[in-house]
Order: sequence, then C-alpha cells, then structure tokens
Amino acid sequence: MVTTAEGLLIDLISAAAIKHSDAISYLKTLPRPWCKKRSHAAWPIVKDTTYLAPHLAGLPKDLGYDRRAKPVEDLTEVLARKKLPRPPQSPLRTP
Repeated sequence: MVTTAEGLLIDLISAAAIKHSDAISYLKTLPRPWCKKRSHAAWPIVKDTTYLAPHLAGLPKDLGYDRRAKPVEDLTEVLARKKLPRPPQSPLRTP
C-alpha cells in the first residue's frame, strides 16, 4: 500500500523526470552555445536543467531508495567455508 506522502513523492519524481527530459530534448534542437550573445550568461533553461538534475537524483532517497554498499564477506570466512588453507600473511601487516 502506498501512503499519501509516497504517492506525492512518486508524482514529483515523474514530473521532474519529464520536465528534465523535455528541457534536454528542446536544448538539443537549438544551436550552441546556449548563452546570451551580449552578456554571455547562460540561458535560464540551461540553469534550470542544471539544478533539476541533482534535485531529481535526490528524490528517490526520500522514498527510501538509498545507495547501499553490498555486504562483503571476510576472506578468512570464505576460505573457512570452502575449507581452503589461509593465505600467507604479509610480513608488513601484523594483526
């Protein structure tokens, strides 16, 4: 079951993704450079897409989809499970 807050976040994610995709598609049709000729300042749509990308990347975190590293087993545990001899210790490394 999706809560109301989760539903709103899903709607925000989909709207932000569509806006970003549409803006990028529009910019691809225009000649470069994407800046004003006199002041050489970037067009507002270029700034908007620049700010929208990290915003869009952060929204899934609010739903609980954080990037997590996979758990890594210790080499000695893997070798013990496979019943193999332990690798020799480095003379520079002491336990």
